[in-house]
Amino acid sequence: MAPYKFAWQKLLDLNTRQKDQAQMQLVEAMAEQHKLEERLENTKAEIEMLNQQMIDRQQKGTSVASLRQLAEYAHYLQAKLVHERKALLLAKRRTSHTRQTVVHYMTEEKKWQKLKRKHLHAWIKQERRKEQMATDEIAGRRHRGYVALGSEQDER
Repeated sequence: MAPYKFAWQKLLDLNTRQKDQAQMQLVEAMAEQHKLEERLENTKAEIEMLNQQMIDRQQKGTSVASLRQLAEYAHYLQAKLVHERKALLLAKRRTSHTRQTVVHYMTEEKKWQKLKRKHLHAWIKQERRKEQMATDEIAGRRHRGYVALGSEQDER
């Protein structure tokens, strides 16, 4: 029996490599998204802390220049917050797109695996049929040989 060889194995291997690469990209995208979420939370916490600090200083009667400086820093943090939200949105889109790509490649891989199993089962069935035909041929030859040998003995 000759070993089984799947005709489209190279395509299956290519699809598997693409799926693995997409999974790695998904891990990277998720890590980037997580990092941006942490930055966003840190900036929000810093803004809250700064707002509390401004309230405390106003109640203590701190100079206007000092309060203006804190307000400018608060404005900077708000701009940073907007920028981080945009970056997070882009990261979420990238993660979503990469996730869809992984799902696509996984679906494709399953299709190729199913086709490979189908071809393997058909090949096994064909090989068994060939073996059965060969066995039948051998049995037929033996039977004809015994019949011929039996008829020779009957003639004696």
